[in-house]
Amino acid sequence: MRMPNMPAPPAAAARCLTLDPALPAQACAPTARRLPGGTATRHACGSSRRAAGTGRASKKQARGSLDELTPARLTALIGQCASVAELQRLLAQCGEGSLTPIHWTAAVSCLAQLPGRRPPKQQLALQCMQRLQPLLPECQGREVSSLLLSLARLHPASDLGDPSLQQQLPWQLLLEVLDRAADLGGSMTPQQLSVSIWAASQLGVCSAAFSGAMQAAAAQQLPRFEAQHLANVAAGAASLAWDGSGDLVAALLRRAAEQIRGEPVGRPGAASEADGRPAAAASEAAAPAAGAAPEAAGAGSQEAASAQGPQGAAAGAAAGVMGVAAAAAPPAAPPAAAGQPAALHAGFTMQGLTCLCWAAAVARLPMRADARGSLLPHVRTVCAAVEARQAAGAGGGVVATGKQQLFQLGIWLSQQGMEASDLVGRQLYDACEQAWRRQLAATQRRGGSGAAREVAALLQQEAGSWGVRDVQVEAPAGPQGLLSIDIAATATSSSGRAQALALEVDGGHHYVRWLQPGGRPPTLAPTGETAFRDVMLGAWGYVVVCVPVHEWGACGGERAAQAELLRGLVLRGQRRRSC
Repeated sequence: MRMPNMPAPPAAAARCLTLDPALPAQACAPTARRLPGGTATRHACGSSRRAAGTGRASKKQARGSLDELTPARLTALIGQCASVAELQRLLAQCGEGSLTPIHWTAAVSCLAQLPGRRPPKQQLALQCMQRLQPLLPECQGREVSSLLLSLARLHPASDLGDPSLQQQLPWQLLLEVLDRAADLGGSMTPQQLSVSIWAASQLGVCSAAFSGAMQAAAAQQLPRFEAQHLANVAAGAASLAWDGSGDLVAALLRRAAEQIRGEPVGRPGAASEADGRPAAAASEAAAPAAGAAPEAAGAGSQEAASAQGPQGAAAGAAAGVMGVAAAAAPPAAPPAAAGQPAALHAGFTMQGLTCLCWAAAVARLPMRADARGSLLPHVRTVCAAVEARQAAGAGGGVVATGKQQLFQLGIWLSQQGMEASDLVGRQLYDACEQAWRRQLAATQRRGGSGAAREVAALLQQEAGSWGVRDVQVEAPAGPQGLLSIDIAATATSSSGRAQALALEVDGGHHYVRWLQPGGRPPTLAPTGETAFRDVMLGAWGYVVVCVPVHEWGACGGERAAQAELLRGLVLRGQRRRSC
């Protein structure tokens, strides 16, 4: 089952990261291009289209004298390429020796924005990555975060689960990019950091070094995080399901609530008033790290242009894709009017707020008091901000994906004996449930994936000998059918008791690939969304049996091998349940 409530993409999710145009010419950044609805709007980095040359004549003239181009002008020309073939010709004309890491990064960024089939773009991107590989030690945070974002657009996590596509993005090459990001983590800006974490979650890859460095850097940068950084990092950390990601998401949620309430960082007693923690501990948690420099004047607008937080509705919400914007800074907050909710001018969009709620659920944060204090007041603050924006009609209200995210928070709260309708009004909560159920109905109408149908057919054939009955594809599960599972069945345990089985046929997007050094294959771990699903199904009494698509495919269609695999997975699931 694919959860129909992944974080929504930002309003300008189609743009790749644009680096600082104020840099010297030799360090000019990649070009950003937005493709809303298939139309391209090009923005030359550090120069206008007129300066870069518009029209075919000016392009030919510029390319006829490539030797005279400055590095910045060449970067702009790379970003203006409108096809794979055009970019390939330009790179060939330039020659490898004249191209810097910025140029190779700009080329990958351009490919990520081009319309059309992905395989040709992936092939050229691989060639660019191979040229960039020996230059990675020269890359800085801007280039690395842009590169990760571009790769996330070119290689969705579901692609990386297909061994036949691995030649388009070798694990070792990707590991070197993550390692470089880990090396730079402490010097990254909040924007670069949030982009890198989110992009890794969309690629579905991680490494031990990347995880440790990103978490440490996020904790250090937390006082400097703006709204979009909080939402991006919360979504990425929850999806990657790091050890300790719960603590990080909880801290991000607290910081978001403080910003919504208009509280300054580290205001004495602010946290203790909200959740009962000692004021000293709250101040320590919110204090900037020693030696941290304040944001440079004028850097904010460009950093905001690099990547917005989760802000905007997905055209295909069921696909579960969240983007990071890199185009225009968010509009300036309007002056506060008398009685106007602080959330309306705290820098948060509706999708950023609902994404924070989603991350709290997926990270399975305890809402009642624990060692971190109670998170419930902070969740209530975020939900109140959603309500305020909804009532004011800000941003067009809560879109379908945002409603699904809020409803998933409701599912998690109900598991802890609470009602989400206590946090948002009944009218909005009912609308969230309707959006959720519409998505479930659409999923059930599709009837499951081809692999799920194959598994169900084999299970039905072996039902008698395995003690299994009532096999059903895309079956409702949980109280009032809150989830839809790939395959439901009933089995008889060794003690003679009936057990409800939930078989989930999990494709590549259900896993995080932890990359290993030395050429070893990656290890797989469930994403935060997948772990949340399994926890909820287990709480509702199901024996969860995960059937990895890559293992099923490795059987080569041989029935005996498939039966052996499936029987072993079912037995292991039953043993885990009985422990």
